[in-house]
Amino acid sequence: MESNLKAIDNAIIEAGASSYVIEQKMSSIKLESESSFVKIYQKDRIEKKIKPIKISLPPPNFVSLSQAPYKTSFKKIINTYPTEQTSYISNKSGKFSPSKQKQNEEKFFKRNFKFDKNSESNEMKTSSKKNQIKKSASAMPSMYSYQIVYDQYWDSNSISQGLGNGILLQGKLRINPRSYEDAFLTDPNGGSDIYINGLKDRNRALNNDIVAVKLKEKYFWKITDTFKNKIEEIIAKFQQEANLTGNLDNLIKKNEESKNSKNQNEKKDLIDLAPLCFSRKDLLDQIPNQWLQRTGFVVGIIEKKNNRWAVGHLKLFQDKNKEFALFSPNDSRIPRMKIRLEECPSDFYQNPQIYTNTLFMAQILDIPSNSKYAIGELKRSIGQDGNIEAETEAILMENGIDYSEFSDDVIQSLPITPWSIPQEEYENRKDLRKLCIFTIDPATARDLDDALHCVQLEDDLFEVGVHIADVSHFVTEDSPIDKCACDRATSVYLVQKVIPMLPRLLCEQLCSLNPNTDRLTFSVIWKIKSNGDIVSEWFGKTIINSVVKLSYDHAQKVIENAEKDFDLAEFPSIRKDFNLNQIKTSILNLQSIAKNLRQKRFNKGCLVLNQVKLNYVLNKDSGLPFGYSVYQQKDSNRLVEEFMLLANIAVAHHIYEKFPLKAILRRHPTPNSKQLSDLGETIKSNGFECDVSSSNTIQKFLEVIQQESTLSSLTLTCLLTKTMQLAQYFCSGSNISKEDFYHYGLAVPLYTHFTSPIRRYPDILVHRLLAASLGYCSETKRDTTSLQLIAENCNDKKYSARICSEKSSEMFFALFVNECGPLEEIACVTQIKDHSFDVLIVNLGISKRIYSDKLDIVEESVNYNNNNLKPEISFKWKISEKHKEEVVQKLELFSSVNVLLTKHESDPLKFNITLKHPNEKLMNSKISKEIFEQKEMVDYQIDDETTNVFVQRIDTDPYLCD
Repeated sequence: MESNLKAIDNAIIEAGASSYVIEQKMSSIKLESESSFVKIYQKDRIEKKIKPIKISLPPPNFVSLSQAPYKTSFKKIINTYPTEQTSYISNKSGKFSPSKQKQNEEKFFKRNFKFDKNSESNEMKTSSKKNQIKKSASAMPSMYSYQIVYDQYWDSNSISQGLGNGILLQGKLRINPRSYEDAFLTDPNGGSDIYINGLKDRNRALNNDIVAVKLKEKYFWKITDTFKNKIEEIIAKFQQEANLTGNLDNLIKKNEESKNSKNQNEKKDLIDLAPLCFSRKDLLDQIPNQWLQRTGFVVGIIEKKNNRWAVGHLKLFQDKNKEFALFSPNDSRIPRMKIRLEECPSDFYQNPQIYTNTLFMAQILDIPSNSKYAIGELKRSIGQDGNIEAETEAILMENGIDYSEFSDDVIQSLPITPWSIPQEEYENRKDLRKLCIFTIDPATARDLDDALHCVQLEDDLFEVGVHIADVSHFVTEDSPIDKCACDRATSVYLVQKVIPMLPRLLCEQLCSLNPNTDRLTFSVIWKIKSNGDIVSEWFGKTIINSVVKLSYDHAQKVIENAEKDFDLAEFPSIRKDFNLNQIKTSILNLQSIAKNLRQKRFNKGCLVLNQVKLNYVLNKDSGLPFGYSVYQQKDSNRLVEEFMLLANIAVAHHIYEKFPLKAILRRHPTPNSKQLSDLGETIKSNGFECDVSSSNTIQKFLEVIQQESTLSSLTLTCLLTKTMQLAQYFCSGSNISKEDFYHYGLAVPLYTHFTSPIRRYPDILVHRLLAASLGYCSETKRDTTSLQLIAENCNDKKYSARICSEKSSEMFFALFVNECGPLEEIACVTQIKDHSFDVLIVNLGISKRIYSDKLDIVEESVNYNNNNLKPEISFKWKISEKHKEEVVQKLELFSSVNVLLTKHESDPLKFNITLKHPNEKLMNSKISKEIFEQKEMVDYQIDDETTNVFVQRIDTDPYLCD
């Protein structure tokens, strides 16, 4: 027996041994009886080692936190290895291969276990002030700064080689905003997410950082609820065959209970269910990998996508430290920071209570390897909690949005006003001012960047034109305004305002296709049949003069009332040489062609996942919301959408043919196959016939569900959207393979953005490429690498802009509930956990979590089951004066429930949600008729200054994936 103990000891403490050697040594130990097993477990020194411990290979070279690069691509390093250095790589595809991982690890570490003497020379340059802050803060002793002791990062060469042979995985880190201990990495090879548990395994990486992750051994993988029962059966059978029962079962149960007492929702390791036999290879082999969620730990930050800025509050440390204050970010995913008191307000130490509700902005300078606190630098105060403008500024700053005024250099590079089109432009462009060209936009739009025309040439032949503002005429390459637009990359649409990409002189005046004004445009003109078949297409620079500015509601009126003779008073002013009948005929012809184009796209397998968007009505005086409406996609929206998509696709093919190495395109990767298939199985298990094998089958499924139930359709759309990846801009000459150019959502091989250059920088790049291909200008001087970096910046900024828009909408909805609530809504259950469940408020598109301990129910009655992908939770409502009878409520996925939204007790930017008693009926929402009447006034007027309301301007990109 003692020899067995010594063997286990030696196996565990061998620093240079890999974990599979430990497994082999421990599995070779013979245990004579159950009592022997219990004796081993009862020994204190062995008990500590049997629990999950860090067993790692010899460390590679290390670097400090400050060396983690902001803009470094390891793909280049991998691709430039000499042949002799890559001879050991057995999996050159870079994909994770479990069967070859051990062999790769041995070869990898034999070659790379050496210290990088030059690593310190690569450290990022920081100011002497920042270095002083880092040094003094990290050395500050405090009883509240307990040691975490993060691992050192691997050096760049080790990371590069690890990625090349599949030992490491690369991806974007996602931290759960509801639980900052939980982080995930999307598997680049399409498998399930890799779970990263806790701050230590996350190793100082922040949300959205691109990281390198090493997988843990299988017995540290997490058990999914779906297969927990099956795993327990296998372990029980294994114990029975090995004659390991009785006291062992009690130990396992006790281990589980101790874990549960800490956190009811905590994910469990495989080792939690089999703490004494985890090293047995034959047990591990019996449990399929897909029953577990892989776990890993961060070994390096490849690119710091997170800007390390945070908004939060200042406090004193509990020990009243006179050198540093504590900064607590509002976002729990950002670590708390030590801030030098000299950077704080002068009276902060004496009167900290004065600043309790003051929002401050700080930036992380460093995260020491032995502290739970980051070292930060206080930038400034931005206002008070609950103030709309202060909170909006916080949203923009946290997401790296430049909302400053345009610099003098940018303003000076603008055309001198009053400006008129130069005579040479009339001579060099096609003059289309005599055509009936018009714009169709949201009523509140000011940046009109697209217009349409349609002329019938023969019985079944039409000329259709898409005309886009020629922004590249004013924004020349490498000019001050171009550099500014390149950095901003996109306009940002908030509820109460828009942060423009370009100065308002351009986006609202010189480039905007305002009616009855000559404007420079870039046009795509087709000869097309009514069934959508294209006969010919033409690209070129043009001059137009829009006949009228129509809203979507105006166009919708025409489509819905094709036979009606409209009164001119129902429409905006029309240019004098055209009439309403001409416009009406053009709209109806465009609608007929658009319907056929749309059907062709659906036949090819396109996917439409439109989400609910709220459109707020604000009081001009107070800035507070007093109403909202759901933005609806109608036939008029789809009409414009079809021709914008047609133009984007046509331009994509043209510029790629002319510039195969420099074309700026947009791709939409296929969804994560594991997530999509898991969701498909869950949907099937809950009564729906769902085929998720392609975008075409998903779309057909959604169309069927939409006819049966709007509630189910909206809920399923929301769930399917979560499995989709974001579309990405890229340069065709980068290292992306031609097969990956494909746009999954639109089901087209090539796609780009051409139609919104006022608010998207990639469209300006595409305009320049198109102009160069037609001989209007020379080819761009930027090389493939520069264009790819610009494309990646556009991806980052577009994502940040989307987050800002969503947060702004959430903030104003909370303000609305606090001002006008309570509200009662119908919701649908989308996820069930053991003590909580998520609901989608269908009419609002808002997802929220409801905790069972916040309901008026009998706490002991909560019962959670998850059998065969059908999770359910049931509980018993308490008897009260209002409800005399005992009621048991059972919730399953897609259950319809009534929820109540109420004012938050202390925070005006939050609202409470609770489940209504099943016997309580849903009351009508309290929305005033005045809201809709005033909104209608705005919709049908060119100028909204006559009303006391402000209607939100919204970004109308047709697709989430587009």
